[in-house]
Amino acid sequence: MEMINLPWLDAGGRLRLDRLQIRNGHLVVAGQPRRLEPSEITAATEQIVVPGYIDAHVHFRQPGQAYKEGIANGCLAALAGGVTTVFDMPNTNPPTCTAAALAAKRRLWNGRAKVGWGLFIGCDGSKIASRVDKTGAANARNGLYKIPTPENLGIDSSAVAAMKVFMARSGSCAAVNDPEVLAQLMLSWPRIAVHAEDESKFPRTATGLTHEQLRPRASVIAALHKLEKALELAEKHYGRMPECRLILLHLSTSEEVQWVRRMKERGYKITAETCPHYLYFTNADLAECGAQLQVNPPIRDADDQAMLWQALADGTIDMINSDHAPHAQAEKASANPPSGIPGIERMWQLLALAADSGRISWQRALALAGQNAAKCYGIAGRGELVDGARADLVVLRRNKAADSYSPRKIVTRAGYDAYRHLKFPWEVERVLIAGKTAWEQHNSRALPLAEEVYAAKPIC
Repeated sequence: MEMINLPWLDAGGRLRLDRLQIRNGHLVVAGQPRRLEPSEITAATEQIVVPGYIDAHVHFRQPGQAYKEGIANGCLAALAGGVTTVFDMPNTNPPTCTAAALAAKRRLWNGRAKVGWGLFIGCDGSKIASRVDKTGAANARNGLYKIPTPENLGIDSSAVAAMKVFMARSGSCAAVNDPEVLAQLMLSWPRIAVHAEDESKFPRTATGLTHEQLRPRASVIAALHKLEKALELAEKHYGRMPECRLILLHLSTSEEVQWVRRMKERGYKITAETCPHYLYFTNADLAECGAQLQVNPPIRDADDQAMLWQALADGTIDMINSDHAPHAQAEKASANPPSGIPGIERMWQLLALAADSGRISWQRALALAGQNAAKCYGIAGRGELVDGARADLVVLRRNKAADSYSPRKIVTRAGYDAYRHLKFPWEVERVLIAGKTAWEQHNSRALPLAEEVYAAKPIC
C-alpha cells in the first residue's frame, strides 16, 4: 500500500492531515482522521492534495483538425491543469453523429489518450427529415421526424457522455431548435447537453457588426424559451415529465442563471455549466485581447459576470468546464478569426484562485471541479477523495514570491495563455492517475495511464 503524507481535502472540503492511502489504484480512507477546518488553509499551507479535475467539455479537434490540438497534446495540456478526465465534443471533421464515426473516434482515443476520457454523440439537424401534414405543420408526434435515438443510431446510450445538441450550427453539425424535436430527444436519451443559442435570432448580415452583435443575447433567450416549451411538450403531449438530464452548457448571461433556478424549482433535472472565460473576462476586455477572447457564446458584461459568480456560490451552477477550443495562431490572427478559447491547462489553478480568494468555498470548489460532473455524467469513483475511489489525484503547491520554478510553458497548440494576467496562489505540482504519477511539473511527459470512463474494457 502506498502512502501520501500531505494534507488533503476530503469530499466535504475539510483539510485532513492523516495519511492518504492507495491500494491497487484506489483510495483507502479509514481510521480516525485528524481534521482542520477549511479556514485553516493558510499561507503556511504549502501543499494540498485534491481530486483530479473532471473537465466535461473539451474540443481536442481530432479527427480532422489535429493541427489545432490533437488528442495527445490536449491530454498533456489537461494534465498541466490538473485535469485527469475529459469529455470530448462531437463537432469534429467528420462529426461524431453516427455509430461508425463514434467507433472511429474511439479507436483514435484508445491509441492516444493520456487521461480518462469519454465522448459525446452529436445530433446533426440536417439529418432530421420532416414532412408536412395537411395543416402545413410538421408533426413529430405522428412520427414525421426521424429522431436520432440510441436505437436507430445503433449505439448504447450508457456508453457516451450525452447527446450533444447545437441550437446554432457548429462546423458541420446543423442546428436543432424545433421544440417538438427537442422534446423527443429529451424522451429518448438519459442526458442531452445543449448549446443554447437559437440561430434564427442571428442577424442576416454580418456587415459592421461585432461578434457579440452577431450572436446577440436575444438568441440565448429564444433558445431558453424553446427548451422550456420542449420540456412542457414532452410532459403534456407525451404524458410524462422527461427523465433525461438537460445539461445547459457554458452559461454566460444573467437570463440563463434565472432560467436554471426557475426550472430546477419546477422539478426538472437541469445541470448548469459555465466556463472560466465568462468568470474572468467581460466584454470590456475584448478591445485589448481581440480575437483571443472570441468565443461562442460571446463574453458578456460585468453584470452577467457578477450573476455567474453568485450562482457558483449558491449552487445554481453545478460545473465549471473549460470548453477548451484551440485554434492555430494564424487562424486567430486572420481577418475572419474562428471562435474558441484554450483554457484546460489552467483549470485547477483557476478554481483554487477562486477558493483561496474567498469568492467560493473549498467545498464548492470540489463540487465544481468534479463531484457534480461525476454525478451528472454517471461516472462513479471519480471527482472526490473517498474510500474506494479511483486514485486520480493532484498535488497543488502554493506559489511564493521567491519561487524558483521557471515560467510556465504553454502546452496547447493555440500558443497563448488567456489567463496570463492573473496571479495564481496555487500551481499544479504533480498529477497521479490510478495512484501512479502521470505528470510532474519538472518532467512534463505524460504517461499512457488512461482509460475510457464508460468502458470496463475497450469497445473498439
